[in-house]
Amino acid sequence: MKQNKTKLIQNPKKTLRFALVGCGRIARKHIEAIHQLPNAKIVAICDTNEKRAKSTSRFIQELRDAKTKQEEEIVGNEYMERMRK
Repeated sequence: MKQNKTKLIQNPKKTLRFALVGCGRIARKHIEAIHQLPNAKIVAICDTNEKRAKSTSRFIQELRDAKTKQEEEIVGNEYMERMRK
């Protein structure tokens, strides 16, 4: 069973889609762990506390924005390195 999970995580053609149920204190740790997986995406969140759900949603978006900015910087740097050669 463990081997199958590893193959799924390492397969770049498959996107792991997660739904987060409950946005309490531990949720941010789970979000950060999911965010580290190269082919994972949080597609839904829910909580009985609407304020907490919205706060968690903003946190997820901030992580996505930071990752996008970092990827853009890396691509930009690689492009500039090629241009210098």
